[in-house]
Amino acid sequence: MNFTDPQNECITFSKRSLDGQGPMHLVIEAGAGAGKTAVLATRVCWKLATGPVSERLAPHELTLVTFTRAAEEELRERVLRTLDGHDPQLGQGVHISTIDSLLQSLMELHYPAFWVQAFA
Repeated sequence: MNFTDPQNECITFSKRSLDGQGPMHLVIEAGAGAGKTAVLATRVCWKLATGPVSERLAPHELTLVTFTRAAEEELRERVLRTLDGHDPQLGQGVHISTIDSLLQSLMELHYPAFWVQAFA
């Protein structure tokens, strides 16, 4: 796929945080049909397998968040398809979820920090 210059900047973005202790987080916002999913899938491949070795991450270090289950499924499928030809295990460790399921998981894991009673 041919990406625009701004899309390529998102794929290879690697600035450090202000304190220099880690990478900055990246948020991609664009309208429908602008190529967000393709950019994210390509970025995941770049961060796990094709980018500079010094920029690579382990799969468990990546979290991708979407708003709908359909978008989550599409993103997961695209990530696995983009990683086709590389180690198939790479895509399995990437955390891809909807915002509500991510927050639910965090609250279940850390409910004392949220002062929330855990219900079974």
